Amino acid sequence: MNSHITVFESHNPKLKRRISEYLELIFNNSSDSFLNAQVLTRFLWTATEDSDSEERVKYLGQPYWSKNAIIHYQNQNTGRKRKNFTDLRHDHSVPKIIIYQKIMNLTEANRKIKSTEIFEILDKFAHAVVITKEEDKRLKEVGLNQKLPDDLKITTRYSQANIEIVYVKDTDLKEIQF
Repeated sequence: MNSHITVFESHNPKLKRRISEYLELIFNNSSDSFLNAQVLTRFLWTATEDSDSEERVKYLGQPYWSKNAIIHYQNQNTGRKRKNFTDLRHDHSVPKIIIYQKIMNLTEANRKIKSTEIFEILDKFAHAVVITKEEDKRLKEVGLNQKLPDDLKITTRYSQANIEIVYVKDTDLKEIQF
């Protein structure tokens, strides 16, 4: 477990490659910009909610959680068989609008888009962090719910909202102690 994250590690690359290949086909063979935008918007959710094993992992299975989200999860799931995710949020570490704009900018050049270009954007920016509802409010309060800070660093976005991110891949959340 690493509590000092500086770069978000790549995860679910097989899924992101498949999404990139679909988007290449769609963008290069459709002139309907409205439908292209709709498809891209849906795929941006999929890139962070699904895994390479094709399971939906909106919360459990996400490699990045805030410290407060872990504590909240532990408190509301003590002795429970069914998982409770009340007051937790699946936050896109880079707001979807930024990823959307980066991919749509590729289409403005009036050229064929390569799946490798799309994959590079998704792999670098399409990550989720499980945070609390209260932390989500803090991101909004500091004006970072739809943008990145001036230094364009993902980790700065969270630190400016006083949110500590923890890497928890392959860790049982109930076993983590702070």
